Amino acid sequence: MKNTGMEQVLRAAAQDSLFRGELLDDPLNAVEIWRIELSPSEEAMLGQISRERLAGMIQAMRRTLDEERQRRRDEEEQGERLSFSRGIRP
Repeated sequence: MKNTGMEQVLRAAAQDSLFRGELLDDPLNAVEIWRIELSPSEEAMLGQISRERLAGMIQAMRRTLDEERQRRRDEEEQGERLSFSRGIRP
């Protein structure tokens, strides 16, 4: 499933502090400079959203990304434990 433009914006802002700062200061200019494509409706929404709301959305994406990373680590550890219990050594 392809991420929407807004998902790309939020992921980038959650992972890159320079982009995050630019996005919070001037959202439409930031996505133009960073060459992130938005649909017309996404662009309109981004142009109207408050800085506080945008910051909250970025924070929520950071939590989501942290949870995804933790889930992958947990799955890897579980796979390693299962392999070890079956006598398979890395």
